[in-house]
Amino acid sequence: MSEIKLMKLNNDEMYYSDTGEGIALVFLHGLGCDGRMFLQQILAFQHQYRVICPDLLGNGKSSILKVPVKQVIEKQAAAVIALLDELNIKEAVFCGTSYGGIVCQHIAVNYPNYVKGLVLTDTFSDTTIHNIREFLNKMAISASLWLYYCRGLLKWSVKSQYKGFPEAQSYMETIMGNLRSREVVLQRRAINQINYTEKIGQLKIPILLLVGGRYNLLIDYMKRIHQVMPSSQIKVIEDSFDPSNMLKPDKYNQLLLEFLNTSI
Repeated sequence: MSEIKLMKLNNDEMYYSDTGEGIALVFLHGLGCDGRMFLQQILAFQHQYRVICPDLLGNGKSSILKVPVKQVIEKQAAAVIALLDELNIKEAVFCGTSYGGIVCQHIAVNYPNYVKGLVLTDTFSDTTIHNIREFLNKMAISASLWLYYCRGLLKWSVKSQYKGFPEAQSYMETIMGNLRSREVVLQRRAINQINYTEKIGQLKIPILLLVGGRYNLLIDYMKRIHQVMPSSQIKVIEDSFDPSNMLKPDKYNQLLLEFLNTSI
């Protein structure tokens, strides 16, 4: 793993790694995770690209979130943009997995001049309910927010969930054992308010959509993004689920490289 660096922004601190040279790839991690989630992408792309992996505010080693729910995603996105300014990076390809994909969409919609391309993985663009399955899923998530305070139970859960994927299993166990529960709940509540579908449909940049084949509901969400962006590419990564960049890193890296070579 590359050296972890620190950027100070007003009263906040954001930690990040910055490796390689060339077109900048900014990887944004999932809920409660950190930049280490993209170790296999750093190793694969650092010789051709500049790979930047921040810990979003409220996650990893970065500062706590001190804003209301409605301001959470903007606060995190603005810090990422401030980091690019600090590093003198004018534009980048933003690659977000799960929650990181939501922050990437916010950046693309609100800071479009910084976005050269977009890679969204295992994520969604809104929480509008379209069918009974989505309704039940949203109710289940809302009713289970207390689980984020039960670290032991979460560690047991991910150990079972990621059986057969040892790298992801070990990483997720570590994350759950050190989870910043209050801020994860804050971010989870922020997710419930998003709706980027219409605005991302107006973007005129190359977009790649990747989704694990094991999670049908997430496939439906990703197809919804594709429907409003017919020019986007959508690929299903078989035998995978969130986070696909960790569970199937070779396939993820292959699809990302093909996208970079042909569209950026």
